[in-house]
Amino acid sequence: MKVFDKVYTQDGFDLWWLHDSDNQIKLLEADLYYDEHNFLKACKDIVLSGEEYVNYNVIDDETIEGWEKELLYNQ
Repeated sequence: MKVFDKVYTQDGFDLWWLHDSDNQIKLLEADLYYDEHNFLKACKDIVLSGEEYVNYNVIDDETIEGWEKELLYNQ
């Protein structure tokens, strides 16, 4: 299961973290996104694929609901 997450750097920047649910500690470079646009695109692709995910309040509910409606419409 994928987790939509975010970490904060000491210098005040946000890093978007898309990781597996069994990895809650280790920050892997491949799981980090430095811009929100690419992170949201990756998350949307996960939702539209039907893969299971958990949103740690990183993406607002209305956005995810819109993606879920798009998934239902495309099935």
